[in-house]
Amino acid sequence: IFTVSEQLTQKFYGANPHAFTVTNGVDLKHFSTQQLEPDDMKQLPHPRVCYVGVIQQRVDFQMVHEAAVLSPDVSFIFIGPIWHDADIGTVKNLKNVYFLGAKKYNQLPGYIQHSDIGLLPHHLNDLVQSMNPLKLYEYLASGKPIISTPVPGTEQFSSDFITIVRNGRALAGAIRSVMSRQQLLKPQQLQDSVLSYSWESKVHSMLQKVFAAYR
Repeated sequence: IFTVSEQLTQKFYGANPHAFTVTNGVDLKHFSTQQLEPDDMKQLPHPRVCYVGVIQQRVDFQMVHEAAVLSPDVSFIFIGPIWHDADIGTVKNLKNVYFLGAKKYNQLPGYIQHSDIGLLPHHLNDLVQSMNPLKLYEYLASGKPIISTPVPGTEQFSSDFITIVRNGRALAGAIRSVMSRQQLLKPQQLQDSVLSYSWESKVHSMLQKVFAAYR
């Protein structure tokens, strides 16, 4: 039995010796291969902070609102379908917050690569605590630093690559901090941090555990 988070493993399977946590992975080639800048991004000013994924209640838009108001020169870009439970009312009329809609999987690297920072502003509820966000690995594979709330998975990586925040004021400050040291963060360093998280590595890990169970 495999789950993507330790919380799921413990909650549903407890001490079962045949239950394992294997976190999500990433298609390294897909997200590291350089793409052209998407047309609907070209007019959006830098710095660009980008969120890619389903836009639903797990996204803390109160945090985003506070940060966007404090950072009028920053473009907050959201890529993905908007679900009915998404509380976007506080930000949808802000001039520096952009919702560009759902995109095809093969288009996503272009949006991340032509942003400056990957964003993960998730609420810390039970749903989020049981997750292991794919976008965490996709941002890094695209060579982008991340600003995130302390969601599961972030603890695996260096604080040079992922900055943890808990409110909008901290998010605004983190954006300034990350941008000020942008030249020190080489995309290759960020991409190298997820080399062991390829889907091939994940399959290998799972097969090892399966084979070990039958020895």
